[in-house]
Amino acid sequence: MKRSILAFMIFILLLLCSLGFSYTYIHLTSQQLGEGRVYICKLPVNLLLFEANKEYPTKILIDPQTVPLWNRRGKVYVTSDENGTNPLYYWVENSTTVLVSVPPTNDTTTKIFIWYCALENPYQEYENNTKFLEIHELPYSLENTTVYLKFK
Repeated sequence: MKRSILAFMIFILLLLCSLGFSYTYIHLTSQQLGEGRVYICKLPVNLLLFEANKEYPTKILIDPQTVPLWNRRGKVYVTSDENGTNPLYYWVENSTTVLVSVPPTNDTTTKIFIWYCALENPYQEYENNTKFLEIHELPYSLENTTVYLKFK
C-alpha cells in the first residue's frame, strides 16, 4: 500500500514538473478602454483631409487578409480617440468597406480608430447610413492592427 502511494506521488510530481517546464506563457497587459467592454481589435487609420475645419464622409477599405479576426462574428464601430470613447458616425457598407463621417478638425491630418468588438456595440446609435449621401475619396493609410481582449 505504501509503495503504491509513493509511486502515485512520484507520478504526480513528475507530471507537474513536465507541465511546468512545457507551459507557454501569454502576457496580457491591461488597458483602460471605454466602459469595460470586450474588444478584439483596434485598427488605427491616418487620414489626409483636403482642408481643415470641414466634415468629410469617407470610405475606408479593409482587407480581411491583413486585419486579424475581421471576418469573425462581431460588431464594428468607429471613434476619434485611441481609448474608444468618442464615437463617430459610420456605416458598414459590406464586409470590406466602412464609411466614416470624419468631424472637422483644425488640421489637415487626423487619425481615427475602427474597432471590432465581440459582444456589444456601445455606439450602435452612431451606425447611420443617412450621413453618407456624398462620399469623399480621402487619402488614408492603415496602421498595424492591435489585437487583444479586454474582459468586463
